[in-house]
Amino acid sequence: TGALVYAREEVEGAMVAELAAYGVDTGLSTSTLFWVSVVTVPLFRVGVGLVVGSLLGVLYRWLDDPGTLALGGLCLLVGVLDGLTTSLPVSRTLTVGVMLAGWLLFLPGFARLYDPESGPPGRHRTRSRERQPESSENRRVAVVLAALGLAGLAASIPYAVAVSDADSATSALSHVLLNGTFVLAAIVVGLRLGPGTGLGAPRLREALAGTGIPVRELAVPAAIGVGLGLVLLALDAAFLAVSDVATPDVEPVTDWRRWLLSLYGGLTEEVIFRFGLLTALVWAGARLTQQERPSPRVVWGGIVLAALAFAVGHLPLAAVDGVVSVESVRVVALNGLAGVTFGWLYWREGLLAAMAAHL
Repeated sequence: TGALVYAREEVEGAMVAELAAYGVDTGLSTSTLFWVSVVTVPLFRVGVGLVVGSLLGVLYRWLDDPGTLALGGLCLLVGVLDGLTTSLPVSRTLTVGVMLAGWLLFLPGFARLYDPESGPPGRHRTRSRERQPESSENRRVAVVLAALGLAGLAASIPYAVAVSDADSATSALSHVLLNGTFVLAAIVVGLRLGPGTGLGAPRLREALAGTGIPVRELAVPAAIGVGLGLVLLALDAAFLAVSDVATPDVEPVTDWRRWLLSLYGGLTEEVIFRFGLLTALVWAGARLTQQERPSPRVVWGGIVLAALAFAVGHLPLAAVDGVVSVESVRVVALNGLAGVTFGWLYWREGLLAAMAAHL
């Protein structure tokens, strides 16, 4: 309601244009139509909220009651998606913020409803007590991964703003909200589905248990990453030598922004694409093939699909005047090769190894 009233002139203008486009004459003034919308739109959204909120509860129970952090991630995800897809004619920043705040209002109620200490006694409370040590360890892992993923995201803001044509504040907020949601959702998915797939962050768990960060063990993945980088540079040069792709005439981005952006790739993208997406794909593949533990074939299928998604995610950088050119082949091939390498390291050595190679 606040967003509607705040953008009254924009909303009324959109109403007039929409009615004129369809040749509809309601006989009511624009002001009357606006205030009818102020009443009916929120009521409609309450109905949607009840349905989607119930589905969130079902999903939460299907995930076996993973805790308040998971509830927050689910509400955050729905809020951001709701804000990004709404047709409300207000600035995108305001829309995302308003919708996100609306969905986060569900969180206290959900937390109270599913709190094992305040809820009804029985299986739910007993299972929660039995899982307490594991849940405590998962919370520590989740906090560390969230810190790494969000730190990488924050480091990418200067670059995102520099290459964006939109308002700087709007661009930065949209970038943080969308990718921050992906990070939190990936953490929930990885922690929940990882144990059944053999994928995860074993070195991080060992470090949190007091053994320290395995610097020596990460040296080999880092060396693989250096070798991969040299191969990609050679392939990139060969592609440009045999193609007629023209380099876009754009302002160069200063080096310090690129160095900061590397943290986004090495930390944030690995949490999203390996810990979250790849784990989910392998878990789904094992379920579809009715395997208790995923076979190497299933894992490789997940690695390739996650690498393809990782590569396609870089395609907007290849767009020239809104059209994806032949350079998309270069973008998908080189990033796909990198994604397969990082996925293989994630499978064999865990998330920290993939991060070391990517960095």
